[in-house]
Amino acid sequence: MIMNPLIENIKKKQFEHREQYKIDTKDFLCQIKELYKDKDKERRATLSALLIRLYDDLMENINNSHQSSGAINDDAIEGILTIADTCIEEQNENKKTQKDEQKRDYKLEADLKHILYDKENEDIKARVNAFYSLCTKYRRIKDYPDFKSLIEMREDKICQDEIFQIMQAYYYIQETSKDLDPKKALRYWKKDIVSKFKRLPAFTQIYTETVVLYCETENVNDEALLTESEVLINDAISMRGYAKFYSTLGRIYGCRGKYDDGISEVRKAIEEEDSKREDYLVRVNEYQAIISRLQRKKDEEALRKEAADIQAQMNRSQKDYIGILGFFSGVMALMIGTIEVAGGNGSMIDSLQLLMGIAGMIIISFGSLNLLLVRKDEKRNNQYPEWLLLVIGLCLFVLSFVARVLYKYLVTNNWI
Repeated sequence: MIMNPLIENIKKKQFEHREQYKIDTKDFLCQIKELYKDKDKERRATLSALLIRLYDDLMENINNSHQSSGAINDDAIEGILTIADTCIEEQNENKKTQKDEQKRDYKLEADLKHILYDKENEDIKARVNAFYSLCTKYRRIKDYPDFKSLIEMREDKICQDEIFQIMQAYYYIQETSKDLDPKKALRYWKKDIVSKFKRLPAFTQIYTETVVLYCETENVNDEALLTESEVLINDAISMRGYAKFYSTLGRIYGCRGKYDDGISEVRKAIEEEDSKREDYLVRVNEYQAIISRLQRKKDEEALRKEAADIQAQMNRSQKDYIGILGFFSGVMALMIGTIEVAGGNGSMIDSLQLLMGIAGMIIISFGSLNLLLVRKDEKRNNQYPEWLLLVIGLCLFVLSFVARVLYKYLVTNNWI
């Protein structure tokens, strides 16, 4: 059996960091294309070896993570993303050269499909990552029908893998015309996906975006889900500053009513976004749309609060008017009753005392009413204290008795 040196290189390769996964995966794909362009069996076997290596590296990081919190290294996923991007590049290149019938390009997508649907392949790892690569490719070019056809696979071993479950949940938060269903996607995360996978930054983004969409579309504020999502996305940010992480964190803040913090985070996403990406302008437009949405919600909440304050003030004023009417009714009843009791048969001093007493009582009543109706949240425009009317009323009431005593004194001494 002839040894395949490229497969050996793939197995022995040491990937030091995320960027190296991207560069070396691209390099391996180029070598596969050049060495085995017309050798389907060797080409697919070598591609399978690359897919298996990426799968093993990812699972090794997951299995070696013994902590119960914090982000888990997912650098190997960059290799899968590179494979998906290469598929897109070849598709775009083929569109430019499709008139050239003599040109026969290497079809990476076709090989991935062959590996995916080869049920005789006992190594499920290659098939799972072929599935993951194709899902990523279709999602990025918004080919949702093909994406859906992949997740509709049934009675296949790959359906038991966590990555299949994650991609299945991911489909239901895409902006499709019929299948957008964050609630259903969230059920997959709760029921079928081990919680450890939420801690891989690439999958953290998928999960937290699902939570945000669920809260936004269902108009709910699930504090437990939002708190968990905020912790997860901050852990992901601490591992690598991917632009979309900031955008998702901003939306989490928006769901919790922290609109200024949310807008600030989305602006960070614009600053962190890679301007060299082909979809740079599309992404920036998405971030700006999120900022506009958060600003609108902030303005709507401010208007609702202002309207509530006005309504509360109107309710208080209505109660005040009712109280004033009741007060005047009581005062009038008191005056009429007092006059009727007096009967008009009293002396001049009795009438004077009665009038001064009634005047004092009215002033005291006004002072009491003023104290009852004054509000601590209202600014004072007058220059006198609220208790001044009480003092004046009491003084006038006391003077009515002093006047009677003085009158009796004068009568007793025959001075009048």
